[in-house]
Amino acid sequence: MPVDAQAIPDKLVAVPIQQWHYKREADSGAPNPGSKAQDFIRAIYPGHMAKKPAANQRQMEEK
Repeated sequence: MPVDAQAIPDKLVAVPIQQWHYKREADSGAPNPGSKAQDFIRAIYPGHMAKKPAANQRQMEEK
C-alpha cells in the first residue's frame, strides 16, 4: 500500500503538546513536556482509542 508522505506530518501537527505528570511523580518538581501516547495514537490511527485505551493512560495526570 503506498504511503502519502504529506499525511503523516499533517497528522503530527494536530497532536497537542502539553505538560503532564505520572501520578507517581505528582510531587516531583519537573513535569514531562510533550505529547501523550493516546493523543499520538488518536492522530495517527483514528478510531483506535475507542477500542482499547493506552496501557499507561490511568497512570497519567495532567497538570
